[in-house]
Amino acid sequence: MIINIQNVQRTSQLSPAVLAETAAGGGYTSHLDTYYFRDCMKQALATAVVTVDKAAKGVCVCKSSMIPDSCEIDVICIDKDFQRIGLGRKLLAHSLRNMRSMKIKTAFLWVNENNSDAISFFTEFGFVQDGKQRSSHNGKPGEELRMKIDIY
Repeated sequence: MIINIQNVQRTSQLSPAVLAETAAGGGYTSHLDTYYFRDCMKQALATAVVTVDKAAKGVCVCKSSMIPDSCEIDVICIDKDFQRIGLGRKLLAHSLRNMRSMKIKTAFLWVNENNSDAISFFTEFGFVQDGKQRSSHNGKPGEELRMKIDIY
């Protein structure tokens, strides 16, 4: 198994449809479609993809935030058949290194309060809940909690 993590440019050969297909296997990201990723890639501060044997199996999209010197991890997902083998950790670490090289101090993300696996994953990685909540944006029951990590 050959694993590769790369940054994706707006002019990349990797299409938004491939990213949407990858997100479809992520459960909480299954609602994200080609149009979402097309817009994301236009607005993204950084997009990284993890491939296994040259097939996309995970994606992380980071966008600029309204909070100074920070970014928002808009989506991070790994295909369900490739979860729990360390790809998410590698993808998130890669993305945070990218943010650090851009002199970004803090990264934020939103996670559904019912997604205990994701909350545990991000907590183990060093993210903490900052007390902010919002209604779910993906149609799943429950509120979304904001988590943050200082990266610089």
